[in-house]
Amino acid sequence: MENTSGQFNASVVPSEIKRWNWGAFGLNFIWAIGNRTWVGLLALVPIIGIVMAVVLGFKGNEWAWKNKRWKSIDHFKKVQKIWSIWGVSLFILFMVFIVSIWGLFYYSFRTSEPITGEHLESVDWLPSSATDISFYKIDGFGWIKNYDCSIPEIDFLKLAAKQGWELEIIENRFFYEKRYPNGGGVTVSYNTDTRRLSAQSNHR
Repeated sequence: MENTSGQFNASVVPSEIKRWNWGAFGLNFIWAIGNRTWVGLLALVPIIGIVMAVVLGFKGNEWAWKNKRWKSIDHFKKVQKIWSIWGVSLFILFMVFIVSIWGLFYYSFRTSEPITGEHLESVDWLPSSATDISFYKIDGFGWIKNYDCSIPEIDFLKLAAKQGWELEIIENRFFYEKRYPNGGGVTVSYNTDTRRLSAQSNHR
């Protein structure tokens, strides 16, 4: 078959090279410059670029044959094979990156199923004198922790000092609240009559 490469529309494209080109797809505008296929520079345009990359994958071989002079079909195949190796490698790296980002996003922003407990004798962060403990919490992004318990006043005051709660006295209650612009924060209320503590905290 006569080599008509590089003659633009006058070129006859060999049927054996009419196939998908991973180099053109994966490296798109870089491949386009190297193969004098200037329409491929549309891959630089947002949104259109995604479509153009796919079009280059399908039509890249034909356009490269028409737009650039090649020594032979074998020469064309060898050069495009190198482009394809790099294109596939880049595509794989891109997919690994996307999956990694998605996985990081998923694990960072997921929340657990609600965990509850009622009338417990103890939990790790409360003094041993705390009794009849109930809690509701959700772990992960947007976490929530609500605890209610009975506790002697002196032990509550020690706990408040340890936690850095700057208490106010409102009638028969000790009260502390610290909130953030995103809605997160801590609210603590202790009833001196019932000696009942309610502590609520949340991420947002």
